[in-house]
Amino acid sequence: MKKMFTNKVYVLSLAAMAFISSCKEETKEEPQPSKPKTKLELLMSSNWLEVDARDANGSLWGQVAECVKDDLLKFKDAGVYEYNTGTVKCNANEPQIKPGNGTWELSADAGTLKMGPYSYRVEELTDSKLRLFMSGQGYQLTVFYEKR
Repeated sequence: MKKMFTNKVYVLSLAAMAFISSCKEETKEEPQPSKPKTKLELLMSSNWLEVDARDANGSLWGQVAECVKDDLLKFKDAGVYEYNTGTVKCNANEPQIKPGNGTWELSADAGTLKMGPYSYRVEELTDSKLRLFMSGQGYQLTVFYEKR
């Protein structure tokens, strides 16, 4: 009986040693910091909702029709942008995505955004905000967008 007990202890000891020696110390990899998005990636990464427009006299937002306030702007590949008309329509027959919206181009230094015939100075472009400025003969306009 004693020999049988000793054999069981010996076998269990060998099994425990094999188990312990097969375990490797787990090395934890440090999470790599995520690479910051480029201005181009930030611009294209989401839909943009216009939340205000201001001229030299202040906000023009109260003059903007309610049916336009929920429209979304999306910058897509190949330099094409589109407007999604949102849920409130200005016209019952208005398409959800307005066709043939136009082309866009962001300058190499991300300081200028061209949309169709218009050119805007990019004053702010972050993961959540876009602020564009344009001026012409007798006017200045700043347009504010938020990510959606």
